Amino acid sequence: MQTRTVRDRGEIIMAILESAQGGQTQTRIMYKTMLNFSQLKEYLIFLQERDMILCDPVTRQYAPTSKGIEFIKKSTEIIKLINSS
Repeated sequence: MQTRTVRDRGEIIMAILESAQGGQTQTRIMYKTMLNFSQLKEYLIFLQERDMILCDPVTRQYAPTSKGIEFIKKSTEIIKLINSS
């Protein structure tokens, strides 16, 4: 039996930004992050309001901005610090 883990908001944001690298559609991000459509939409709006992710209006693909990439880098550093203790 598979146990279910609860992810916090930061982990979900990190997963969305990482999965969107290189440009991805909503559907692809949704499957990679294991979120339903309404959850993903809520997070994408949150990230767009904070200039952490952009949507190309022509291709409808999402990609992290420089601010989003910086979030990924800093979060990764924090995780490494925690795990090295």
